[in-house]
Amino acid sequence: MSIAANAGGFTGIMFIATLYLQQVLGYSALETGLAFIPLALSACIGGLLATRIVAWAGPRRTAAVSMTISAAAFVLLSHTPNHNGYAPVLLPAFLIAGFTIAAAFVPLTAQGLTGVREGEKGLASGLFQTSTHLGAAIVLSVLATAATSRTSAAEAAGQTSHAAMTSGFSVAFLIAAALLALGAATAARTLPSTRASND
Repeated sequence: MSIAANAGGFTGIMFIATLYLQQVLGYSALETGLAFIPLALSACIGGLLATRIVAWAGPRRTAAVSMTISAAAFVLLSHTPNHNGYAPVLLPAFLIAGFTIAAAFVPLTAQGLTGVREGEKGLASGLFQTSTHLGAAIVLSVLATAATSRTSAAEAAGQTSHAAMTSGFSVAFLIAAALLALGAATAARTLPSTRASND
């Protein structure tokens, strides 16, 4: 649950924010790509520092706290306006979520491969990656369906196209926030409090 929510959150923010930037704010493909640079840089930093954070705080706390903060970033994204929403909402959310999603990924991945025999690590890694991508795809389908349904309902109620789409994206971001919060709770219950010994 935790790894699917975390992976789904990252996939969701990429997909939904891309639609928002292009369809609502009118960004070109190049401008949209450049807008994601802060997210990518933040994720790189989070991934690089994750091992140190895990060594200091432990896998359970690292994953649970990181996913809780990611959920808060998605709540912020749900308040994205239908104009000029990049600097006040998307940019800070990108900086936060990029770091915390990457930081959570490290202990979640390590836990997924814990206890696997030496000769079966390749198989276990393949199964883990398949499960991760499948979980992310399921989460993304839920978010896209919710966004589309909400957009259609808003347009039927007389909202403008931009306002209706923004409303749909907001619902999707809130659902992603709820899934990340659930994933954080699951991590807090299932991950070890200290890193496993290599012995």
